[in-house]
Amino acid sequence: MLGYAGQMAAFGNALIVGAIMVVLALAALIDFREWEEWIGIVLGVWLIASPWILGFTGLVAAMWTAVILGVLTLVLAGWSLYSHGGMSTA
Repeated sequence: MLGYAGQMAAFGNALIVGAIMVVLALAALIDFREWEEWIGIVLGVWLIASPWILGFTGLVAAMWTAVILGVLTLVLAGWSLYSHGGMSTA
């Protein structure tokens, strides 16, 4: 559906990053920690860059899925970190 057929790098990347995000979300529900949001920011940057690093830019649906979810992850993790006082405004 998202164009992952025949591209194990894109599929594996989506599974691994998704699993890490689930674990981070569950950890944040139990006890919020600033480092969880920093890992979310790193994952967002990775998702944005992964189509070029892993070489699946030719799979347009998979590429845009990774980029859009990466931007959303980056923005939401940054917003959460900012709203919990983890980023200085000075």
